[in-house]
Amino acid sequence: NRTDDDDDGATPKSRALVPVPAPAEAPVIALTKIFFPGVNSVRFAIKGVQQVVMVTRAMKNGGYMIVTSLGSDSEGHSPTAVLVKLSQAETSDPSNSSVLMTVLRAVKITGYKTEAGVSIASVSYPETVPTNKAHLDELGSLAQHTLEQFAALDAEIDSDLVKHALMEDSSERLTNLLAQNFPFSDETKIRLLEEPSTEARLQSVILEMTAHFKAKSTKPKTAEGPSGTGNGAVKG
Repeated sequence: NRTDDDDDGATPKSRALVPVPAPAEAPVIALTKIFFPGVNSVRFAIKGVQQVVMVTRAMKNGGYMIVTSLGSDSEGHSPTAVLVKLSQAETSDPSNSSVLMTVLRAVKITGYKTEAGVSIASVSYPETVPTNKAHLDELGSLAQHTLEQFAALDAEIDSDLVKHALMEDSSERLTNLLAQNFPFSDETKIRLLEEPSTEARLQSVILEMTAHFKAKSTKPKTAEGPSGTGNGAVKG
Protein backbone atom coordinates (compact mmCIF):
# COMPACT_ATOMS: atom_id res chain seq x y z
CA ASN A 1 0.00 0.00 0.00
CA ARG A 2 1.58 3.25 -1.17
CA THR A 3 1.65 6.40 0.94
CA ASP A 4 2.52 9.97 0.04
CA ASP A 5 5.76 9.51 1.96
CA ASP A 6 6.98 6.83 -0.43
CA ASP A 7 9.73 8.13 -2.71
CA ASP A 8 10.63 5.37 -5.12
CA GLY A 9 11.82 7.22 -8.17
CA ALA A 10 8.51 6.75 -9.96
CA THR A 11 5.99 9.55 -10.48
CA PRO A 12 2.56 8.74 -9.01
CA LYS A 13 -0.34 10.58 -10.67
CA SER A 14 -0.97 12.61 -7.51
CA ARG A 15 2.50 14.12 -7.79
CA ALA A 16 2.89 14.23 -11.57
CA LEU A 17 2.94 18.04 -11.63
CA VAL A 18 5.56 18.42 -8.90
CA PRO A 19 8.85 19.57 -10.50
CA VAL A 20 11.60 16.95 -10.30
CA PRO A 21 14.87 18.43 -8.97
CA ALA A 22 17.39 18.85 -11.78
CA PRO A 23 20.38 21.01 -10.76
CA ALA A 24 22.93 21.36 -13.56
CA GLU A 25 25.85 20.86 -11.17
CA ALA A 26 26.59 19.92 -7.56
CA PRO A 27 29.48 18.80 -5.34
CA VAL A 28 30.54 15.24 -6.17
CA ILE A 29 31.80 12.40 -4.00
CA ALA A 30 32.77 8.82 -4.87
CA LEU A 31 31.63 6.09 -2.46
CA THR A 32 32.25 2.34 -2.48
CA LYS A 33 28.53 1.49 -2.54
CA ILE A 34 26.23 2.08 -5.53
CA PHE A 35 22.93 3.67 -4.50
CA PHE A 36 19.52 3.62 -6.18
CA PRO A 37 16.53 5.96 -5.86
CA GLY A 38 13.57 4.85 -3.81
CA VAL A 39 15.43 2.92 -1.13
CA ASN A 40 15.45 4.15 2.48
CA SER A 41 17.46 7.29 3.23
CA VAL A 42 20.79 6.60 4.93
CA ARG A 43 22.99 8.45 7.41
CA PHE A 44 26.20 9.58 5.76
CA ALA A 45 29.11 9.95 8.19
CA ILE A 46 31.09 13.14 7.50
CA LYS A 47 34.80 12.37 7.80
CA GLY A 48 37.63 14.84 7.39
CA VAL A 49 37.85 18.52 6.58
CA GLN A 50 37.30 17.99 2.83
CA GLN A 51 33.95 16.26 3.36
CA VAL A 52 32.89 18.94 5.86
CA VAL A 53 33.58 21.64 3.25
CA MET A 54 31.79 19.61 0.55
CA VAL A 55 28.68 18.98 2.64
CA THR A 56 28.59 22.62 3.79
CA ARG A 57 28.72 23.75 0.15
CA ALA A 58 25.91 21.33 -0.77
CA MET A 59 23.69 22.40 2.14
CA LYS A 60 24.01 26.05 1.06
CA ASN A 61 22.77 25.15 -2.43
CA GLY A 62 19.59 23.21 -1.80
CA GLY A 63 21.29 20.20 -0.22
CA TYR A 64 22.07 18.60 -3.59
CA MET A 65 25.11 16.42 -4.14
CA ILE A 66 26.23 13.92 -6.79
CA VAL A 67 27.20 10.48 -5.50
CA THR A 68 29.17 8.22 -7.78
CA SER A 69 31.44 5.18 -7.48
CA LEU A 70 34.93 4.32 -8.68
CA GLY A 71 35.25 4.14 -12.44
CA SER A 72 37.31 5.09 -15.47
CA ASP A 73 36.48 8.70 -16.28
CA SER A 74 39.01 11.54 -16.03
CA GLU A 75 38.58 11.74 -12.25
CA GLY A 76 38.58 7.99 -11.66
CA HIS A 77 34.80 7.98 -11.20
CA SER A 78 31.90 6.24 -12.89
CA PRO A 79 30.05 8.72 -15.13
CA THR A 80 26.79 7.01 -14.13
CA ALA A 81 25.82 8.44 -10.76
CA VAL A 82 22.88 9.62 -8.66
CA LEU A 83 21.58 12.97 -7.47
CA VAL A 84 21.01 12.99 -3.72
CA LYS A 85 19.53 15.50 -1.29
CA LEU A 86 21.17 16.06 2.08
CA SER A 87 19.15 17.06 5.15
CA GLN A 88 19.05 16.83 8.94
CA ALA A 89 22.74 17.51 9.51
CA GLU A 90 24.05 16.38 12.90
CA THR A 91 27.14 18.44 13.68
CA SER A 92 27.01 18.94 17.45
CA ASP A 93 29.84 16.42 17.87
CA PRO A 94 32.59 17.25 15.31
CA SER A 95 34.05 13.74 15.69
CA ASN A 96 30.72 12.10 14.88
CA SER A 97 29.02 14.39 12.35
CA SER A 98 26.54 13.01 9.83
CA VAL A 99 23.82 14.01 7.40
CA LEU A 100 20.74 12.23 6.06
CA MET A 101 21.15 11.27 2.40
CA THR A 102 18.13 10.61 0.13
CA VAL A 103 18.72 9.37 -3.42
CA LEU A 104 16.52 11.19 -5.94
CA ARG A 105 17.39 10.06 -9.48
CA ALA A 106 20.07 8.76 -11.84
CA VAL A 107 22.37 11.24 -13.61
CA LYS A 108 25.24 11.21 -16.08
CA ILE A 109 28.37 13.16 -15.17
CA THR A 110 29.49 15.31 -18.13
CA GLY A 111 32.37 17.30 -16.64
CA TYR A 112 34.20 18.54 -13.55
CA LYS A 113 35.54 21.75 -12.06
CA THR A 114 36.94 22.79 -8.69
CA GLU A 115 35.62 25.73 -6.70
CA ALA A 116 37.08 26.72 -3.31
CA GLY A 117 38.60 23.29 -2.92
CA VAL A 118 35.35 21.44 -3.69
CA SER A 119 35.02 19.14 -6.71
CA ILE A 120 31.89 20.06 -8.68
CA ALA A 121 30.31 17.75 -11.26
CA SER A 122 28.21 18.95 -14.19
CA VAL A 123 25.44 16.48 -14.98
CA SER A 124 22.78 15.62 -17.53
CA TYR A 125 19.61 13.66 -16.95
CA PRO A 126 19.06 10.49 -19.03
CA GLU A 127 15.74 10.17 -20.82
CA THR A 128 13.22 7.89 -19.15
CA VAL A 129 10.29 5.92 -20.50
CA PRO A 130 6.93 5.21 -18.80
CA THR A 131 6.45 2.03 -16.79
CA ASN A 132 3.45 -0.27 -17.25
CA LYS A 133 2.25 -0.59 -13.65
CA ALA A 134 0.35 -3.85 -14.17
CA HIS A 135 3.37 -5.51 -15.80
CA LEU A 136 5.67 -4.10 -13.13
CA ASP A 137 3.54 -5.70 -10.42
CA GLU A 138 3.66 -9.05 -12.27
CA LEU A 139 7.43 -8.78 -12.44
CA GLY A 140 7.51 -7.88 -8.74
CA SER A 141 5.72 -11.11 -7.84
CA LEU A 142 8.14 -13.08 -10.02
CA ALA A 143 11.16 -11.41 -8.39
CA GLN A 144 9.86 -12.22 -4.90
CA HIS A 145 9.16 -15.84 -5.89
CA THR A 146 12.65 -16.21 -7.37
CA LEU A 147 14.30 -14.76 -4.26
CA GLU A 148 12.21 -16.88 -1.88
CA GLN A 149 12.94 -20.11 -3.77
CA PHE A 150 16.68 -19.71 -4.28
CA ALA A 151 18.16 -17.25 -1.75
CA ALA A 152 19.42 -20.14 0.38
CA LEU A 153 21.87 -21.03 -2.41
CA ASP A 154 24.04 -18.01 -1.61
CA ALA A 155 25.21 -17.25 1.92
CA GLU A 156 26.24 -13.74 0.80
CA ILE A 157 22.59 -12.71 0.48
CA ASP A 158 21.64 -10.83 3.63
CA SER A 159 18.70 -12.41 5.45
CA ASP A 160 17.34 -8.92 6.18
CA LEU A 161 17.27 -8.21 2.43
CA VAL A 162 15.23 -11.36 1.84
CA LYS A 163 12.84 -10.53 4.67
CA HIS A 164 12.26 -6.94 3.57
CA ALA A 165 12.00 -7.84 -0.12
CA LEU A 166 9.36 -10.50 0.54
CA MET A 167 7.36 -8.09 2.72
CA GLU A 168 7.56 -5.19 0.22
CA ASP A 169 4.26 -4.44 -1.49
CA SER A 170 5.55 -1.60 -3.69
CA SER A 171 7.05 -2.98 -6.90
CA GLU A 172 8.99 0.26 -7.39
CA ARG A 173 10.68 0.01 -4.00
CA LEU A 174 11.25 -3.73 -4.45
CA THR A 175 13.05 -3.08 -7.75
CA ASN A 176 15.52 -0.62 -6.30
CA LEU A 177 15.94 -2.51 -3.03
CA LEU A 178 17.11 -5.60 -4.95
CA ALA A 179 19.18 -3.61 -7.44
CA GLN A 180 21.05 -1.87 -4.62
CA ASN A 181 21.50 -4.68 -2.10
CA PHE A 182 21.61 -8.00 -3.99
CA PRO A 183 25.26 -9.16 -4.36
CA PHE A 184 25.58 -8.15 -8.02
CA SER A 185 28.92 -6.92 -9.34
CA ASP A 186 29.44 -3.16 -9.49
CA GLU A 187 29.39 -3.39 -13.30
CA THR A 188 25.96 -5.03 -13.17
CA LYS A 189 24.64 -2.43 -10.72
CA ILE A 190 25.79 0.38 -13.00
CA ARG A 191 23.91 -1.22 -15.90
CA LEU A 192 20.80 -1.52 -13.72
CA LEU A 193 21.06 2.13 -12.71
CA GLU A 194 21.20 3.09 -16.39
CA GLU A 195 17.92 1.35 -17.28
CA PRO A 196 15.37 3.86 -18.67
CA SER A 197 12.43 2.73 -16.50
CA THR A 198 11.62 0.86 -13.30
CA GLU A 199 10.01 -1.85 -15.42
CA ALA A 200 13.17 -2.36 -17.51
CA ARG A 201 15.30 -2.33 -14.36
CA LEU A 202 13.22 -5.03 -12.68
CA GLN A 203 13.30 -7.20 -15.80
CA SER A 204 17.08 -6.96 -15.73
CA VAL A 205 17.20 -7.62 -11.98
CA ILE A 206 15.24 -10.86 -12.47
CA LEU A 207 17.49 -12.01 -15.33
CA GLU A 208 20.63 -11.23 -13.31
CA MET A 209 19.28 -12.95 -10.18
CA THR A 210 18.34 -16.03 -12.19
CA ALA A 211 21.82 -16.23 -13.73
CA HIS A 212 23.38 -15.70 -10.29
CA PHE A 213 21.39 -18.52 -8.70
CA LYS A 214 22.00 -20.83 -11.65
CA ALA A 215 25.74 -20.34 -11.26
CA LYS A 216 25.54 -20.98 -7.52
CA SER A 217 23.44 -24.14 -7.97
CA THR A 218 25.71 -25.75 -10.56
CA LYS A 219 29.14 -25.03 -9.10
CA PRO A 220 29.46 -27.72 -6.40
CA LYS A 221 27.07 -30.25 -7.86
CA THR A 222 28.46 -30.83 -11.35
CA ALA A 223 30.76 -33.54 -9.91
CA GLU A 224 27.77 -35.72 -9.12
CA GLY A 225 26.90 -36.27 -12.75
CA PRO A 226 26.74 -34.65 -16.18
CA SER A 227 26.16 -30.93 -16.10
CA GLY A 228 22.55 -30.11 -15.31
CA THR A 229 21.60 -33.75 -14.61
CA GLY A 230 23.15 -34.40 -11.22
CA ASN A 231 21.24 -35.04 -8.01
CA GLY A 232 20.93 -31.30 -7.52
CA ALA A 233 18.78 -30.86 -10.61
CA VAL A 234 15.10 -30.19 -10.10
CA LYS A 235 12.78 -32.22 -12.30
CA GLY A 236 9.06 -31.88 -12.72
